[in-house]
Amino acid sequence: MEPDFLVIEPNEKTNLSELDLELLAANGDDVSVFLADEPLDACWSINVFKVCVKSVSAEKIVVVAYLAGSRILTATLTAEKPCVKVKKSAGGDAARINAEICANFSKKEIRTKGRVCASFVCVKFNQKILSW
Repeated sequence: MEPDFLVIEPNEKTNLSELDLELLAANGDDVSVFLADEPLDACWSINVFKVCVKSVSAEKIVVVAYLAGSRILTATLTAEKPCVKVKKSAGGDAARINAEICANFSKKEIRTKGRVCASFVCVKFNQKILSW
């Protein structure tokens, strides 16, 4: 059985068209196409909190978190240290975050969960950011 993801080496060209990728996705395949060890900018956000995955490799993942537009965290996730916690506030108590960002190397996914507050309105979340 072939893996449900595709990694393209930096000097290799892909012959997959957008239609090919759409067909793979329509068949239920979770396909992520990126250059191995090249910069990636996959982001997810809720309210004033944003998490971006900057690079993915077999051994490490680099993530960056932002609160109200300001960078509050840059972390490298590894199999030995797959999670990082972030608890910050910005603008007094105008924006607050209490979250955890984790990489599951066996499931090949990155998730974040926690709680973000902006102007006294709080939202809980538990979201997959990226599969590779």
